[in-house]
Amino acid sequence: MIEGNLAGALRQQGKLTEAGPYYRSAMERARAAFGNDAPATITYRSNHAFWLLDDGQVEASLAEQRAALIASERVLGRAHPQTAEILRGMSEAERRLGQTLALATPPADTAEAETATSVAQR
Repeated sequence: MIEGNLAGALRQQGKLTEAGPYYRSAMERARAAFGNDAPATITYRSNHAFWLLDDGQVEASLAEQRAALIASERVLGRAHPQTAEILRGMSEAERRLGQTLALATPPADTAEAETATSVAQR
């Protein structure tokens, strides 16, 4: 689909905001033309999920990739390169979410942490 090619070109130029609607359109058109389980639809769905990740929409990306993974494993199999690519994207999203959570959690006060440790050891 031409939308997917245009989205990829815009993304390579660093125009993430402009690329988003084209990724979504390519995914939706593939879904309408071929159904949810078609290999092309799985690829467009994965591409859309990677765009979401690049755009900072990490949780949305992870949800999209989980759905793509289910279809990919069912249709293409666990050993297929597309399935591996989706898993790579999921691990990156999970890594980013973990970093986000780590940054959002303030470090424990040293004295407080030492007190908790000594109480737990008794």
